[in-house]
Amino acid sequence: MNLWTEWAGKGGDKLLDRGAPLGLAIIIKADSTVDNGTDPICGYSIIQAENENDAVELVNGYPHLSWRLESCEVKIQEMMSM
Repeated sequence: MNLWTEWAGKGGDKLLDRGAPLGLAIIIKADSTVDNGTDPICGYSIIQAENENDAVELVNGYPHLSWRLESCEVKIQEMMSM
């Protein structure tokens, strides 16, 4: 946990939500079928960045990336206004 605490401290007020681990997803499809399959998203955090480069800078050093496994990655997606 220390790695996550250290990373969160570096984010300061730009880390809006430290996030949490996520369990497997239940996927409901357009035809109303339900799939209890696996989901590659295992957690989330919410950051605030001025632009894409700032977002990448904030995520740099995220603990999962230090595992050096091909399956470990961080995805950055913009939260759209409604």
